[in-house]
Amino acid sequence: MPRFSVGQTFVALFLAANLWASAALPVAHAADYSKEHPLKVALVVHGFLGDKSFMDSAAAGLEKAKAELPVDVK
Repeated sequence: MPRFSVGQTFVALFLAANLWASAALPVAHAADYSKEHPLKVALVVHGFLGDKSFMDSAAAGLEKAKAELPVDVK
């Protein structure tokens, strides 16, 4: 039977508690947001846009969300 160290046991309990807590939290639904009360969204990039990297894809998705959803983009 394998024995676990105190640190491994602590990490396992910590992860299990976080999983339980995140499942217990209420979920915000799209119906909770409107043009009067939009969801606030920001894109933080480390580097530059325009080099056809993942950041450009994220920026394009953010622009699409701005056009189609009730979001306030910063």
